[in-house]
Amino acid sequence: MFIKKLASLFISLLLLNACAQKNIAKEKVEKNQPKFSSSHSFENSIKEVKSAAEKVLQNYLENNQNPMSDAAKIEKEMNKISVGWVYSEAKDKYIEYKMNGFPKRKTLKVRRKYSFSLNPSLAGTDVEIIIQEELENIDLKTGEFKNWKSVKPDSTQYQKLLLELIDEVRAL
Repeated sequence: MFIKKLASLFISLLLLNACAQKNIAKEKVEKNQPKFSSSHSFENSIKEVKSAAEKVLQNYLENNQNPMSDAAKIEKEMNKISVGWVYSEAKDKYIEYKMNGFPKRKTLKVRRKYSFSLNPSLAGTDVEIIIQEELENIDLKTGEFKNWKSVKPDSTQYQKLLLELIDEVRAL
Protein backbone atom coordinates (compact mmCIF):
# COMPACT_ATOMS: atom_id res chain seq x y z
CA MET A 1 0.00 0.00 0.00
CA PHE A 2 2.79 2.40 0.96
CA ILE A 3 4.68 1.56 -2.23
CA LYS A 4 1.60 2.31 -4.38
CA LYS A 5 1.18 5.73 -2.72
CA LEU A 6 4.86 6.46 -3.10
CA ALA A 7 4.79 5.40 -6.78
CA SER A 8 1.72 7.57 -7.52
CA LEU A 9 3.35 10.54 -5.76
CA PHE A 10 6.53 10.02 -7.80
CA ILE A 11 4.55 9.86 -11.06
CA SER A 12 2.61 13.00 -10.13
CA LEU A 13 5.86 14.85 -9.46
CA LEU A 14 7.29 13.72 -12.79
CA LEU A 15 4.17 14.93 -14.64
CA LEU A 16 4.21 18.25 -12.79
CA ASN A 17 7.88 18.72 -13.65
CA ALA A 18 7.24 17.90 -17.32
CA CYS A 19 4.41 20.47 -17.48
CA ALA A 20 6.62 23.11 -15.87
CA GLN A 21 9.43 22.39 -18.36
CA LYS A 22 6.99 22.68 -21.27
CA ASN A 23 5.83 26.12 -20.07
CA ILE A 24 9.43 27.30 -19.67
CA ALA A 25 10.23 26.15 -23.21
CA LYS A 26 7.18 27.97 -24.55
CA GLU A 27 8.17 31.18 -22.75
CA LYS A 28 11.70 30.97 -24.21
CA VAL A 29 10.31 30.58 -27.73
CA GLU A 30 8.03 33.60 -27.26
CA LYS A 31 10.88 35.69 -25.83
CA ASN A 32 13.14 34.82 -28.77
CA GLN A 33 10.60 35.92 -31.38
CA PRO A 34 11.81 39.09 -33.13
CA LYS A 35 9.79 42.20 -32.44
CA PHE A 36 9.32 44.41 -35.48
CA SER A 37 8.00 47.92 -35.21
CA SER A 38 5.86 49.78 -37.70
CA SER A 39 6.97 53.19 -36.40
CA HIS A 40 10.21 55.07 -35.86
CA SER A 41 11.36 58.55 -34.84
CA PHE A 42 14.02 60.56 -36.64
CA GLU A 43 15.88 63.68 -35.59
CA ASN A 44 15.68 64.96 -39.18
CA SER A 45 13.13 67.44 -40.52
CA ILE A 46 9.88 66.20 -42.03
CA LYS A 47 11.04 67.47 -45.45
CA GLU A 48 14.21 65.34 -45.31
CA VAL A 49 12.41 62.21 -44.11
CA LYS A 50 9.71 62.66 -46.76
CA SER A 51 12.40 62.87 -49.44
CA ALA A 52 14.04 59.69 -48.12
CA ALA A 53 10.66 57.90 -47.99
CA GLU A 54 10.00 58.86 -51.60
CA LYS A 55 13.39 57.41 -52.62
CA VAL A 56 12.63 54.16 -50.77
CA LEU A 57 9.30 53.73 -52.56
CA GLN A 58 10.79 54.72 -55.93
CA ASN A 59 13.60 52.17 -55.48
CA TYR A 60 11.03 49.57 -54.48
CA LEU A 61 9.00 50.15 -57.64
CA GLU A 62 12.12 50.04 -59.85
CA ASN A 63 13.41 46.81 -58.24
CA ASN A 64 10.05 45.01 -58.31
CA GLN A 65 9.21 45.26 -61.98
CA ASN A 66 6.03 43.38 -62.72
CA PRO A 67 3.70 43.98 -65.69
CA MET A 68 0.74 44.33 -63.32
CA SER A 69 2.62 46.88 -61.18
CA ASP A 70 3.00 49.45 -63.97
CA ALA A 71 -0.07 51.33 -62.72
CA ALA A 72 1.52 51.75 -59.30
CA LYS A 73 2.68 55.33 -58.79
CA ILE A 74 3.93 57.29 -55.85
CA GLU A 75 1.20 59.45 -54.39
CA LYS A 76 2.07 62.43 -52.22
CA GLU A 77 -0.21 64.06 -49.72
CA MET A 78 0.59 66.65 -47.07
CA ASN A 79 2.21 64.28 -44.53
CA LYS A 80 1.80 60.96 -46.30
CA ILE A 81 3.60 59.29 -49.16
CA SER A 82 2.31 56.03 -50.60
CA VAL A 83 2.40 53.75 -53.60
CA GLY A 84 -0.55 52.05 -55.32
CA TRP A 85 -1.04 48.29 -55.56
CA VAL A 86 2.16 46.37 -56.28
CA TYR A 87 1.50 42.83 -57.50
CA SER A 88 3.79 39.85 -57.03
CA GLU A 89 3.84 36.11 -56.39
CA ALA A 90 3.56 35.09 -52.75
CA LYS A 91 6.63 33.26 -51.51
CA ASP A 92 4.90 31.21 -48.82
CA LYS A 93 1.20 31.24 -49.71
CA TYR A 94 -0.20 28.55 -51.96
CA ILE A 95 -3.03 26.08 -52.44
CA GLU A 96 -2.31 22.36 -52.44
CA TYR A 97 -4.20 19.96 -54.69
CA LYS A 98 -3.72 16.53 -56.22
CA MET A 99 -3.21 15.87 -59.90
CA ASN A 100 -3.23 12.25 -61.04
CA GLY A 101 -2.66 11.21 -57.45
CA PHE A 102 0.39 13.42 -56.94
CA PRO A 103 0.44 16.51 -54.72
CA LYS A 104 0.83 19.86 -56.50
CA ARG A 105 0.93 23.48 -55.38
CA LYS A 106 -0.43 26.61 -56.98
CA THR A 107 1.36 29.74 -55.78
CA LEU A 108 -1.01 32.59 -55.06
CA LYS A 109 -0.60 36.19 -56.13
CA VAL A 110 -0.35 38.93 -53.53
CA ARG A 111 -0.75 42.68 -53.81
CA ARG A 112 0.41 45.33 -51.37
CA LYS A 113 0.12 49.08 -50.82
CA TYR A 114 2.96 50.73 -48.94
CA SER A 115 2.63 54.06 -47.11
CA PHE A 116 4.71 56.27 -44.85
CA SER A 117 2.75 58.60 -42.58
CA LEU A 118 4.97 61.45 -41.34
CA ASN A 119 4.25 63.65 -38.34
CA PRO A 120 6.39 66.43 -36.90
CA SER A 121 7.52 65.88 -33.31
CA LEU A 122 9.70 67.53 -30.71
CA ALA A 123 12.57 65.22 -31.69
CA GLY A 124 12.11 65.79 -35.44
CA THR A 125 9.81 63.45 -37.35
CA ASP A 126 7.72 60.42 -36.35
CA VAL A 127 7.11 57.89 -39.12
CA GLU A 128 4.38 55.25 -39.21
CA ILE A 129 4.65 52.49 -41.84
CA ILE A 130 1.35 51.24 -43.20
CA ILE A 131 1.13 48.12 -45.35
CA GLN A 132 -2.12 46.89 -46.81
CA GLU A 133 -1.94 43.35 -48.17
CA GLU A 134 -4.43 41.27 -50.14
CA LEU A 135 -4.14 37.67 -51.27
CA GLU A 136 -5.59 36.17 -54.41
CA ASN A 137 -8.77 34.19 -53.78
CA ILE A 138 -9.40 31.52 -56.41
CA ASP A 139 -12.25 29.14 -57.14
CA LEU A 140 -11.13 25.75 -55.83
CA LYS A 141 -13.06 23.87 -58.54
CA THR A 142 -11.98 25.79 -61.63
CA GLY A 143 -8.82 27.55 -60.45
CA GLU A 144 -10.13 30.87 -61.76
CA PHE A 145 -9.58 34.16 -59.98
CA LYS A 146 -12.54 35.21 -57.81
CA ASN A 147 -11.41 38.29 -55.90
CA TRP A 148 -8.88 39.59 -53.37
CA LYS A 149 -8.93 38.74 -49.68
CA SER A 150 -7.42 41.09 -47.10
CA VAL A 151 -4.71 39.46 -44.95
CA LYS A 152 -2.40 40.63 -42.18
CA PRO A 153 1.00 41.62 -43.63
CA ASP A 154 4.08 39.74 -42.53
CA SER A 155 5.90 41.78 -39.87
CA THR A 156 9.20 41.42 -41.71
CA GLN A 157 7.76 43.61 -44.49
CA TYR A 158 7.60 46.50 -42.02
CA GLN A 159 11.18 45.88 -40.88
CA LYS A 160 12.45 45.76 -44.46
CA LEU A 161 10.90 49.13 -45.31
CA LEU A 162 12.04 50.68 -42.03
CA LEU A 163 15.66 49.58 -42.55
CA GLU A 164 15.63 50.97 -46.08
CA LEU A 165 14.21 54.27 -44.81
CA ILE A 166 16.84 54.49 -42.07
CA ASP A 167 19.58 53.91 -44.69
CA GLU A 168 18.17 56.65 -46.94
CA VAL A 169 17.87 59.14 -44.05
CA ARG A 170 21.49 58.43 -43.03
CA ALA A 171 22.61 59.04 -46.62
CA LEU A 172 21.21 62.59 -46.54
